Amino acid sequence: MNISLLLARRFARAMRSEQTISQLITLCFGAITFGAFTLALAAAIMDGFVSATNSAFQNIHCDLTIQSPTGKSLAFSKIADVLNREYVSSVAHYTPIIENYAIVQSNTHANFLVTLAGIDYARDAQARALTKTICTKNFSPETFTQAGTGTGAGAGTSMCPVLMGVILAQTLGVHEGDTVTLAWAPGLGQGDLANCVFHKTRIKIMGLFKTGIDEIDGGTLFCPINQFLQLFPNQKIGEIGLKLVPGVDPKATAKALCDRLQVDVYPWEELYPALTAALLLEKYAILAIISLITLAAGINSIALLLMFIQRKRHTIATLLAMGVSPGQISRSFIIANTTLSTVGCSLGVALACATTWFINTYKPITLPQAYYAEYLPAHMTLKTILLVLCLNALVGLVAAWYATRTIYKIPIYQTLRQEQ
Repeated sequence: MNISLLLARRFARAMRSEQTISQLITLCFGAITFGAFTLALAAAIMDGFVSATNSAFQNIHCDLTIQSPTGKSLAFSKIADVLNREYVSSVAHYTPIIENYAIVQSNTHANFLVTLAGIDYARDAQARALTKTICTKNFSPETFTQAGTGTGAGAGTSMCPVLMGVILAQTLGVHEGDTVTLAWAPGLGQGDLANCVFHKTRIKIMGLFKTGIDEIDGGTLFCPINQFLQLFPNQKIGEIGLKLVPGVDPKATAKALCDRLQVDVYPWEELYPALTAALLLEKYAILAIISLITLAAGINSIALLLMFIQRKRHTIATLLAMGVSPGQISRSFIIANTTLSTVGCSLGVALACATTWFINTYKPITLPQAYYAEYLPAHMTLKTILLVLCLNALVGLVAAWYATRTIYKIPIYQTLRQEQ
């Protein structure tokens, strides 16, 4: 058996046999476990917040958005042909996006400015998760896409079907199946503000959606794209949303599309740079603070090893006199301390994984509306587990290396003579 492993086992037994050292080992083990638990759980919760925020925004935004740099219309059919021929391996789905402003009038004659968006329901359901946010049980996609096909810009005789955000519905005091008045100006589609003439029609609320983003839930209506084009007959498609194949790099794909199509292509994160930067900074700040617990546990390990080495100076000097090298003795302490750190860290990570499962399963903590999640989220990843294990192993190695440097300074003759 390797001499360092043999000495590590003997020193470990000696540590457990001494009451004071044994109690210190227990405290040190508890500190390592607690540090790993808090670090892993904090990382999981921060990843959960990032994941919940990304999910909320991806309910309304596609992975990538193609937009004309001049604000003019896009040739949807030509771009679709390019995507189908040249980007099959990177672009899974795409959908047209067309928007304008309108005014909704409640039954109490209060007016609210909203964004009216026309969607191709079948394509949209594949390109983003908007359709998954519909929270009314009786909603029928077929009824939504087929209802009111006779709506005209000036006729106002047929009901235009719409999806309405829950916050806007609460503000208007309406529910699924109710009707409200919509006022719109076809000239807005051309940017001709001087000759805008407003028309009115009744719209029917076919379903309610809840994205978790207040400005969307409180100020947006979705209608079938054919209905939108009847309201704004001169407006063209201004954006195309893309759903990427899993694993494809959004930034690289955006650059390739931008160079190929000579249009602006950007991921949804670029619309909210302050938010994404704040989440990243908050995550790193919290993890840096909690990492101090792991550092404190490492300092405890140094103190424990120094105390034990001081008590075993005579034994160490005897081993040195017998021809055992200082490096072999040092490696034995490093093995013992690293084992203690790894076991404690593994237990802490296991407890963090169990806590993450409990949080996700039973949702014990409800969050206020300021967050993009209803309950405290937690998302444990293999990357987080490996990062915590490696960090604790590194701290354990450094602590043991620092403490065992004193072994090289033990004077063999004087130590054996003084402690006879």
